[in-house]
Amino acid sequence: MEIAELKQKDLEIYVTGDTIIIKGEINQENPEHFLTPFFTKVIGQMAGDIILDLKELEFLNSSGIKPLIQFLMKRNKQWRVKIKTNPFSSWQRTSLKILTGLDDNIVLE
Repeated sequence: MEIAELKQKDLEIYVTGDTIIIKGEINQENPEHFLTPFFTKVIGQMAGDIILDLKELEFLNSSGIKPLIQFLMKRNKQWRVKIKTNPFSSWQRTSLKILTGLDDNIVLE
């Protein structure tokens, strides 16, 4: 997969191999304007199971969850998704648990 990256104020997303790493904050107004095109490009390049590394994601507003859900729903449903969270971040464990309800191949770690 070619390297894909997105940098915004207080946010950095990049892809390495089968891992998508999101660092910083998704606190922008209308983040789908830049997240949706990025994830559309990434999903077109993915070839299998995905690791979504959110350990360094410090904040995710309600507008930011929608593009994540859309990305997860557009992927090949045969692909497993492992969502890595920060064990010391209670908001991640509680808020991101909703993503595991999308299908059985999405798990929090």
